[in-house]
Amino acid sequence: MRAICFVGQVIIELICDLIAAAWHLLVATLSLPVILGLLILGRWQSAYGLLQRIGMRFRRVGRRVGGLVTQSGPVAADVRHNPVPRDIVKGGSDSFPGWTLVGDLPSGGSGAQLHIAKPATGAPAESPERVVIKCFDLSAGSPLGQMIRESRALDGAKKLGLVIEHDHDENRFWYVMPYIPGTHLGEAVAAAHAHGHLTSETLSRMLSWQRDLLATLETYHQAGLWHKDIKPENIMINDTGAHLVDLGLVTPLRSAMTLTTHGTEYFRDPELVRQALRGAKVADVDGARFDVYSAGAVLYYMMEGTFPAHGNLSRFTKDCPPAVQMIVRRAMADYDKRYTGVAAMAADVQQILHAEAISAVRPADLPSLAEEEPV
Repeated sequence: MRAICFVGQVIIELICDLIAAAWHLLVATLSLPVILGLLILGRWQSAYGLLQRIGMRFRRVGRRVGGLVTQSGPVAADVRHNPVPRDIVKGGSDSFPGWTLVGDLPSGGSGAQLHIAKPATGAPAESPERVVIKCFDLSAGSPLGQMIRESRALDGAKKLGLVIEHDHDENRFWYVMPYIPGTHLGEAVAAAHAHGHLTSETLSRMLSWQRDLLATLETYHQAGLWHKDIKPENIMINDTGAHLVDLGLVTPLRSAMTLTTHGTEYFRDPELVRQALRGAKVADVDGARFDVYSAGAVLYYMMEGTFPAHGNLSRFTKDCPPAVQMIVRRAMADYDKRYTGVAAMAADVQQILHAEAISAVRPADLPSLAEEEPV
C-alpha cells in the first residue's frame, strides 16, 4: 500500500510539474516581444536578466521532473518532503567545515546564498571574527556558468587577501571572504540627498569615498585584475571609509577568454557591450578603462543621487562643483579619451580634497588637464 501511495504521489507531482513547464513555455513565448524590444533599445542587461529568469524556471522544473523520475523508493521521497530545518543546518558544524553560520545577507543577482559566519574548529589561522560565505547551490537553482566564472577569479583574489579559502562538495561551491560591516553606498547617498542640497562637508566625505574606491581599484589593476562590477551596492561605507566588495565578475586583465557583457546597467561602459558583441577577447581591451568608466558613474551617482541614465551625456541637475563634473565627464568619456588609469583620476580627486573650498577649484586646476591628453 505504501508503494502504491508513493507511485500515485509521484504521478500527481509529475503532472503538476509538466503543467508548470507548459505555463513557463507560454510565459517565455509572450516575453519574446519584450526581450526584442529591450535589445532594440540597447537594454542588454535587462534582456539578459529576463532570459536568465526564464531559463532558471525551466531548469528548476527540469530538475524536479528528473528527480521524480529517477527516485527509487519511499526513502528518497521522505528526504525530499522532510528537509532538515534551516536552524539545524545553520547550527551544524559541518555545514561549511571550519565555520559556524550566525546570519544571512540578501542574495545578489548571481543567485548565490550569502551567509555570515564565525570561525570554528578547522578554520584557517588568523581568520577574522566574522566572514561572509558565498555559496552556489545547484540544487537551489544557482547557474553553473556563474559558479565557473567566480571560481576562475579566486586565484587572483586570494593573492590580494580578498578570499580566505574556498571549497566544494557534490552540489555546492563556496568561498569565504572577510566580512565588512556598514551601509552600502546606495543607502548612504540616499540619506545624504534626503536633506536636499549637499553641504561642503558632505561633498568632502563623498569625495573621500571616491578616493578610497580608486585606491582599491589601483590595487586590483596593479595585480592584473579587473573588478568589472563597480556599483553603489558593491561599495560598503563605514567609519574606516569605503570598501569595494563582491568578487563575482573579477577577471584577469590578460585573460584569453571572450569578453562578456556581464555587469550592471548604467554603471557598465557601453563600449564593453559593443566589444563583447564583436567577439573581442578580454586581453584585446583595457579592462582598467572600463573600471574607470564605472568609477565615474559612481561619482555621478553620489553627486546626483541617481544613476547616469544617458551615459556620458547625462546632465547634472543639482549643484555640483565644476571640477567634480569635469572628473565625471572625463572618466565617462569615450574609451580612447577618458583617463588611462585610476591613478590619474585619483590625483584629480585628491587635488579637490586638498583645496580650502571645493567649489573654488577650477577644472583647469586639475593635474590631469595639465598633462598631455590621453591617446
